[in-house]
Amino acid sequence: MLNISRPQDRNKIVILNPKGGCGKSTLATNIAAGYANRGSAPVLMDYDPQGSSIAWLSRRPAGRPAIRGVAAFEKNRSSTRSWQSSEPGDARNIIVDSPTAVSQNDLREL
Repeated sequence: MLNISRPQDRNKIVILNPKGGCGKSTLATNIAAGYANRGSAPVLMDYDPQGSSIAWLSRRPAGRPAIRGVAAFEKNRSSTRSWQSSEPGDARNIIVDSPTAVSQNDLREL
């Protein structure tokens, strides 16, 4: 049986700030770790071209509670952009680390 959560059951937090170096990635990773420590396996989507959140996730000790990472900043020729940055169907808590100076059109994608 395929169990897909309803979008209204999801908690999506998008970290935004027009300035770089203000702590968006730090805040996003800490929120994700907080959800993971409470027993939920959050999704951490990194749209920032620097990839700081995904880099942090790759250095995170293996024994820690699970956090699923999506490197949404990567350009991949083998899949479409929407497929590459799609949210897992069973995700309850999604944290988005945005790039700096997000335009109104880019905000829709996040």
